[in-house]
Amino acid sequence: MRRTDPKDTRRSFFRTGNRIFSLNGQWFFATREGEVGPWRSREVATREATRYVRERNDLERFQRSRELERRGLRSHTLSILPKDDEPMMTLDDLMIMESRR
Repeated sequence: MRRTDPKDTRRSFFRTGNRIFSLNGQWFFATREGEVGPWRSREVATREATRYVRERNDLERFQRSRELERRGLRSHTLSILPKDDEPMMTLDDLMIMESRR
């Protein structure tokens, strides 16, 4: 625990000190989700750990962007037109406008 962590916390904190390790001649790296591997060498395990972190970050950014898109689409208000009025914009027009943002 860090000095700044609350004294009564029950959470365990993941530290990155020995993330890459060898077991029975094979190499692994540890993540919060568990151990990943095996690989034949430390260099390959290190490269794969770097790739793993990059892919997780890319996925998180993608998910965040999708959430922002979803929120942006929800901010539009739709109104119901009387039956004899023609809509000024079709749903396709609205989607094209959204894709240009």
